[in-house]
This record gives sequence, structure tokens and C-alpha cells, in this order.
Amino acid sequence: MKKKTLKRIDLLLLAIVILLITFLVYRISNKEKLSDAYLASDTSNVLVYDEDDKEVSLVRGQLVSLSDKTKEMNGNEYHKVYLGDTVYYVYKDNIVSKCPCFITKDTELITCHQIMNNIKIPNNETYYEEYIKILEEKGIKDARIKLENMYILDFLIMNEDRHLNNFGIIRDVNTLKWLDIAPIFDNGQSLNIEYYDEEEMHIRGEGKLFYEIKSFDEIIKVVKNIKRININKLENLPEWFDNLLHKYQNLSGYSDTKINKLCILLNRQINKLKKIIESS
Repeated sequence: MKKKTLKRIDLLLLAIVILLITFLVYRISNKEKLSDAYLASDTSNVLVYDEDDKEVSLVRGQLVSLSDKTKEMNGNEYHKVYLGDTVYYVYKDNIVSKCPCFITKDTELITCHQIMNNIKIPNNETYYEEYIKILEEKGIKDARIKLENMYILDFLIMNEDRHLNNFGIIRDVNTLKWLDIAPIFDNGQSLNIEYYDEEEMHIRGEGKLFYEIKSFDEIIKVVKNIKRININKLENLPEWFDNLLHKYQNLSGYSDTKINKLCILLNRQINKLKKIIESS
């Protein structure tokens, strides 16, 4: 009797998940608004159709009710702050991030975890190299460089959470052709300072390289041609970062000391990368 009950519960859960996925795909493919969601947590996500940009976007952060369609991510409800390819929005006095949904009705994300699941590697090989080999065999152009770029970014921002579901490839759902490496996403666990005071700050300094936890100084070694990086482009980044954090200090609640420590940490990583490039 217990086994039958468990099977029924499993089937019910599976049915709910399928219905949820179908609902989201339907909404995205028909470009309808998910306007009745209510999100309150710091890690909330919602898909919205932005009438100004004419695209479906993923919005993540401290969001409020989106039930009022007349005020949904338009008008004077938000303004933009650009950081690379990501646009950050201050929306109703909350900082959220918003980016175009890189999956369409004709494509899907296949994570590295799905690709590498049950893969056996030779004793003299690494999961990193095996993954690159698989990507190249599937016709992904510049696979090594694109993967290296992700780990260079992780080194600079000290991203601690690059697990195997936080990167992958884009696949055509109709032909099953592998199209490209997915854009870099989910970099929230970065520049983490465990504690600090006026004299010092303590950080972990470790990230993820496939199934291993390694120092960022070790992870950066996967980059074969580090000299291709033009480090001079990052020269003014700490100053820009400092200005950005002070501009929205009233929203973040960060103290001047914390902002200073974050900028010192970013500047330190840039200088470390510069030394690595010069010595290679």
C-alpha cells in the first residue's frame, strides 16, 4: 500500500511539473505577460514581457507585486544601470537585474551537468578538457575560448558558485543541433567578504571547477593563452564600481567601509590577473 501511495505522489508531482513547464513555454512562445506573480524574496525570479523592448525577460531580485499591468516594468517605474551585457534596474526603490531570456520556443538550455552526467574520463584527462572535447565534437565554435572567458570572469569577481547547472549550451529543439555555449549567467555569489573591519577583511577565495573546489589562483590556470586578455580595458573599473555603489548606497545600505572593501577586492583581482599575464 505504501509503495502504491508513493508512486501516486510521484506521478502527481511529475504531472504538476509538466503543467508548470507547459504553462511557462506557452506564455513565452505567445509573448504574454506573467503579470499576476508576487515575489518578495531576494532570489526571486519572474518572466515578464517588456512592451518597450518587445522581448521576454528574466527579472531577478527584490521584486514587488506585478499585478498592476499599467505599471509593469515601464513608464517611470524604473531606470537603467548598465554593467557589461546586463542591465540593472532600480524598480520601485529596489535593485533588480533584468536580462533578455536567451531561450526561445525553438531553443533550450542543456546544462553542463546534463552533458557530463555519467561521463567516464581517462585517468590522464580532466572533466574540464573532456567537456571542451565534447563541445568541439558537437561543432561549438571557439568552445575553449568561451569557456575560458567564463573562468576569467569568475577569477575577477571571485564567483564561488559556478556549479555544473550554472553553465551549458543552447540546443535547437527541432533539429537537436548544438548551437552555441550559453551566455554567462548567475554570477550572484561574487565578491563575498565573510567579515571585515577597518584593518582587515576575510574571504574564502575558492570557486568551483567542475567537481572540485579550488582556489581562484588555481582555476585561472585552465586558461591556455592568458596573454590574449587586454587587461588595460579594466583600468577604470574599480573607480566606476565605487561610483556605482555610492550612487545606490541608500538602497543597498552598504556602509562606506564595505564599499571601500569591495572595491579593494575587485582592484586586487585585476592586479593579480595583470601579474599573471605579465609573467606568462
